[in-house]
Amino acid sequence: MQKKLLTIAVAAALAAPVAVMADVTVYGQAHYSYDWVDGYTSGVSGKKVTEDATGVSRNSRIGFKGAEDLGGGLKGVWQVEAEVNGNENGVDWRNTFVGLSGGFGTVLAGRHDTPYKLATGKLDPFGDRIGDYNIVIGSFNGIVTSDERAPQTIAYVSPNFSGFSGAIAYVSHYYTDQAAAGAAGAIDGDERDQAVSAMVMYDNAGFFASAAYEYGEGNRIAVALAPGLLPAGTYDEPNLTSMKFGLGYTFAGFTLGGIYENIDADAGKGNKSVDRDAYYVTAKYAFGNSAIGGFWGMADDIDDNKDTGAYMYGVGYDYNLSKRTTLYAMYAGINNERNGDYGLWGGQGLNSAYKADGHNVNGYSLGVIHKF
Repeated sequence: MQKKLLTIAVAAALAAPVAVMADVTVYGQAHYSYDWVDGYTSGVSGKKVTEDATGVSRNSRIGFKGAEDLGGGLKGVWQVEAEVNGNENGVDWRNTFVGLSGGFGTVLAGRHDTPYKLATGKLDPFGDRIGDYNIVIGSFNGIVTSDERAPQTIAYVSPNFSGFSGAIAYVSHYYTDQAAAGAAGAIDGDERDQAVSAMVMYDNAGFFASAAYEYGEGNRIAVALAPGLLPAGTYDEPNLTSMKFGLGYTFAGFTLGGIYENIDADAGKGNKSVDRDAYYVTAKYAFGNSAIGGFWGMADDIDDNKDTGAYMYGVGYDYNLSKRTTLYAMYAGINNERNGDYGLWGGQGLNSAYKADGHNVNGYSLGVIHKF
């Protein structure tokens, strides 16, 4: 009798959470790579340094999402997603929000990719790897300023109209920045970053086109860009204006893509603004369970900052063991001009020991991605 009661109790305990979780989708991915990195300092006496990094965690993540039918075609939607950082035993929040969805589209509030980021994500075939296009796209001399996932965001995403869609978001982020006190442009105490971000997109019958615009201002922008790029001192409403255009086409197993981007940094009243252009092109061919591709990108010099440009390039090969599991091998390189400070993407040592003015970096990576 006791065993029977125990069995019933255990079954009830297991069934209860299943009922509660019935409308919840659990998803995510595990992504690890083994990387070899060669770094070269510039100049006649340039020195080569080499280091390998084992088991690099690359945006492994787990998420939970769901929807509730509220009647009249209206749904309540939500999502909680976290990056599991195996390098440092940490967790960073990704797109985490609550909202309403219906025939009008979706309105959400929380942390979310900005429309500016969403506009060209499809054109990055090597996202999260050493050749991620954020090496130059959205990056102002090695600092990612525009292609981001923003906290405290209110966004509207339109429905899809025969391939056409759009999104707009407002970000108003308050925070305390004690650590930055004393740095160029820093103000001790409460700070605020705010931005407006928008994009339009067409994705239909193999053809893709997008345009995005973002305007942001706040003290954090000045702190990030001040070293060697903006005049020293206290900034009066420093701001960034970013815009980009993307094109892509898929046919007979081939996927081609290209991006143009301009980012303008303004230190505020009495200071001259500076800007830089960036370009990115990519091609990929899928056949059977395999795919092979390459990319090339360039960041021009920043105004009045000579030799701050860089070139990125690379090739990669994917083999799909299943629809959810992919093995890959790739090579990526970045050639900095004398004052350029761009580095390869993520991983142990890739943006520390080798990310310095004038360094050229080459990376070789073997990785596995499993999605669930």
